[in-house]
Amino acid sequence: MQVELTRRTLVARGAAGVALALLGRAPVARGDAPHTLTFSLDAGTVPSDRTVSLHAPARFDLLGFTWEGPPELRGDLRVRRDGAVWSAWQPLPSAAHEREAGEAGGVTDPVWTGGSDTLELRLRHGVHRLRVHFVNSTGTATAGARRRSALRRALARDARLPAVRPAPGAPPIISRSAWEGRTGRPSARPLYGEVALAVVHHTESLNGYGPADSAAMVLAIAIFHRDVRGWDDIGYNFVVDRFGQIFEGRAGGVLEAVAGAHAGGFNQNSAGVAILGSFTGAPPASAATGALARLLAWKLTYHGAPVAGRVVVTDRGTHPDKYRPGDHVRLPRIAGHRDVNATDCPGGQLYRRLPQLRRAVGRLATGQPQAAGEAPRLAAAAAAVRTHAPLALSGTAGGLADSPVLLVERQTRFGYVRATKPIALAPDRTFATAVTLTQKGAYRLSVRGSDARGLPLVSSPVYVRCRA
Repeated sequence: MQVELTRRTLVARGAAGVALALLGRAPVARGDAPHTLTFSLDAGTVPSDRTVSLHAPARFDLLGFTWEGPPELRGDLRVRRDGAVWSAWQPLPSAAHEREAGEAGGVTDPVWTGGSDTLELRLRHGVHRLRVHFVNSTGTATAGARRRSALRRALARDARLPAVRPAPGAPPIISRSAWEGRTGRPSARPLYGEVALAVVHHTESLNGYGPADSAAMVLAIAIFHRDVRGWDDIGYNFVVDRFGQIFEGRAGGVLEAVAGAHAGGFNQNSAGVAILGSFTGAPPASAATGALARLLAWKLTYHGAPVAGRVVVTDRGTHPDKYRPGDHVRLPRIAGHRDVNATDCPGGQLYRRLPQLRRAVGRLATGQPQAAGEAPRLAAAAAAVRTHAPLALSGTAGGLADSPVLLVERQTRFGYVRATKPIALAPDRTFATAVTLTQKGAYRLSVRGSDARGLPLVSSPVYVRCRA
């Protein structure tokens, strides 16, 4: 195989016509962060019932597949590095939960392999134009990169990533700035919705990773979701590792109802949380489920959503999946991915533990700074009003602050912005106000303490349309 290496591109061609292009990314912003590298390998037509070995010209940490043929890529995968012992065979990652409109082929979820350079596939059915997409997010793609990464680690004073509590009652969360650098940045500004429920996922990754690998795993998943899936950013709002570390996922703010790309037509209704690992045959670690429970108890309560029971939400997708666009679906407040999309995610072992998780969340939610009965509430007098006509709003401030400052905020593509002056609160803690509607959109109530400092509590949004 002849290999030509330039500053930005590595092209390799073999006798069978296999070609790959390797695109180097710029170093990330933090001085101690590694280079990331993405590349893809065109494997062509792969027959069924035959083991195919593929050697990559650079070391990879994560991979996924695209192809033409059946909607599912069924078979097994194993990897190794530098002629070492093969990993155990494991099922190929499942097809991504929802094929994008117009896609002729399929695409899998990504799977973390951690420092490998060779993979073997055995498929149960043949496929055409199989392409393997790789990401190296640990700075170990080449021998030179490994030397630089070793020096970087030696010079780093503290390899631990900082975690902060973004609000009273919240668990410590590692922010995006700790892992995204320049290469993991989103390709578009975030969109916002509401948090009526939480959807639990797994990431189909090998489970034997260490605590120092988790940030690189989140970064690699984000790059795959953006560059291969074509999404704006990582699909999940939060990611939890098996050691109980919680990472901020999709950009837009951990306090906001950021619409993800994890649940198809239910993205705007939910918060998506994924545990790193595969839980089809293995159970999740107790540290992971404990951190997940603490996160969900805070996140749902913060947005005024009950942590127990069910809620009816509307599928806002554009093409059928498990449900049809426009369907009204009754879902648990804490749902598994398979409850909303046609997938086996979050794996049988994690899905069977969801009732136990719901009970743990219920216990933890008691005494949260914003309990379900204390949540601010906002209601609109009409679902549609004429453009530039006043829209009457009313609601309650909830029971947390003694002398709260109330604002109605309007949703924009860049987050929520103030739509009213501070609102007077009646003795019974209710209020009434009005806004001039200039365009359709979502409004919410934001409640701060009387000193206007600290983090606001927010209501679920109300949606209003304009009519002629």
